Amino acid sequence: GGAGKTTLVSKFILNQLEKLTQNKFGFVYIDFDRPDARLEPLLLLDEIARQLQLQHPADTELIQQFRLRWQSARTSGFGSSSGFERDYYLDRFFNWWSSKGEQTMLLLI
Repeated sequence: GGAGKTTLVSKFILNQLEKLTQNKFGFVYIDFDRPDARLEPLLLLDEIARQLQLQHPADTELIQQFRLRWQSARTSGFGSSSGFERDYYLDRFFNWWSSKGEQTMLLLI
């Protein structure tokens, strides 16, 4: 701690927001220092979608549908599985991402 990582990441994100009309790419910041942060796949996917929803407000309804499905999947008990269901939800999300013409996503952990 104390090395200025958060400041550096914040500055990077602000610089990217200023360039948003130019070479767009998605970025997501996952802070595992938060007490509620867990390595549960669908929970992480939901947080990624939440942040990308802020960057793509025109897709709010579609992203919200994804998020509701993932939250339902988590409560039904297969959110931490490594099987078909998780792959299905990941594929759906990344198909949406590709349909946006976005090829790059910066995930800061």
